[in-house]
Amino acid sequence: MSERKISTVILMRDGTPRSIDVVLCDVRRMSMRVDEGRIVVRAPKTTTPVEVRDFVLRHERWLRARSDQEKDEKEGIHILGKSYFVRIQEGKNGVDIAGDEIVVCAPDGKRATAKQVLKKWYREQAKAYLTERTKELFSLAAPYVGIKSVPKVLVYYVTTYWGKCFYQRSEIRYNAYLYRAEPSVIDYVICHEFAHFKVHDHSERFYRVLSQYFPAYKEERNKLKRYPTKAFFDDEG
Repeated sequence: MSERKISTVILMRDGTPRSIDVVLCDVRRMSMRVDEGRIVVRAPKTTTPVEVRDFVLRHERWLRARSDQEKDEKEGIHILGKSYFVRIQEGKNGVDIAGDEIVVCAPDGKRATAKQVLKKWYREQAKAYLTERTKELFSLAAPYVGIKSVPKVLVYYVTTYWGKCFYQRSEIRYNAYLYRAEPSVIDYVICHEFAHFKVHDHSERFYRVLSQYFPAYKEERNKLKRYPTKAFFDDEG
């Protein structure tokens, strides 16, 4: 299969220039991957530069998340805004934090096994933190949103939301990846979900309610955009 490779630079919506390797070849549709920091787009031979640019921009959110995920795989993972290197060793299943390292033990010492151990531990830690912080912020939000008891907290690995309010069931579901953000950002998400007990949409009234007890919501919401909804152990399922 004959191929033609070209390099180009695309200006992303936030003004950041990104180098793109374009491979024009015998394929029916465009695809994109991140390979050791390089963005590679495979496209049909007749694809124009404008079509490549539009394709990349349509998938900018995925690209940012995948680039951050690859960076995490090299640098480690984040907990409450702090970065930790990950060290894998053979031993009984377990995770320990030592300084700026997270030490993951797996019986076979293999990366794939260790990632599953870490993923389970990370979700457990996220649930414990988010449950406790939801209880702590309840007294702050309750007078403004009219709820009488602390909602039930569930934590899952998802890619479509940071938090979701099920006001009919008095339940809040959080994305486990939220645990990577600094505490003030997590507080914003929790307070955001509390506001949905009063207003079920994202109207101006919703943000007026939120601002009454969490006036810094705009600043923390902007910080949240830095975080992808994936972590470095995702490629193992």
